[in-house]
This record gives sequence, C-alpha cells and structure tokens, in this order.
Amino acid sequence: MRAKPFKDSYRARLDALTTDAEAIDRIVDEVRLAFDLNRALLDELA
Repeated sequence: MRAKPFKDSYRARLDALTTDAEAIDRIVDEVRLAFDLNRALLDELA
C-alpha cells in the first residue's frame, strides 16, 4: 500500500472513533509514555 492511501485510511479510522473525554485523556497519557520510553531508548543507544 502506498503511503498516502494508508495515511488517509488511518486518519479516517481515527476520526470515526467515538470516545469520551476521559478515554481521550487516557490515550494521550499512553502516547506520552510511549514517546518518553522511545526517547529514553534512543538516548541509551546514542
């Protein structure tokens, strides 16, 4: 699959999600944790 169609499909699926504010907050917290863990891993590898 080419990048543009994949991104468009991914975005459409995200936009179709029905979540409340609490669920969104949990998702954002999880994304922040994943970002921090990835950054720490890359710092260790540098």
